[in-house]
Formats: sequence, structure tokens, C-alpha cells
Amino acid sequence: MYEQYQEPEWIQCPLEPYRIVKSRFGLYTSIDTKDQRMTTAMTEEACRLVTENIHLPVRHGCYDGWVSKGRSSTVDGKL
Repeated sequence: MYEQYQEPEWIQCPLEPYRIVKSRFGLYTSIDTKDQRMTTAMTEEACRLVTENIHLPVRHGCYDGWVSKGRSSTVDGKL
């Protein structure tokens, strides 16, 4: 009658392990080893992508992607 609850398995990422849980609303959230919620997404694949490629590298100081400039009112390029 009721679905048996299973503890989500840990995903072994090179930076740190995390797990992904599905909420009752159908959203997926990544959670670190200290039970801190990191990223929420509509699909499990999107949650994994953002967690591994953006959130964890930023947390560990090794993110090499672009960042926005705060309080900048100039637009680069031709309009």
C-alpha cells in the first residue's frame, strides 16, 4: 500500500560526496554530508549538473567559469 522509504545513496564527486533527494512536490535537492541543502532543480540530471559543475567548485574555490560584475551598468559589445 505505502511505498517503502529508502535512504538515498551517496554520489561520490571528486570534490565531496553528496546525495540527491526528491521532495513530495517532485523537485530534486542535493544535500552535502552535513545535511546542508545545496541546489534544487526540476530534474535529477539538472540538480547533479549544477551541484558538480557550479556549486561545489565555487564552495572549494576552484570554479573557473565566468562571474558577473556587481553594480556594473556598462554593456560590452555592440547593440
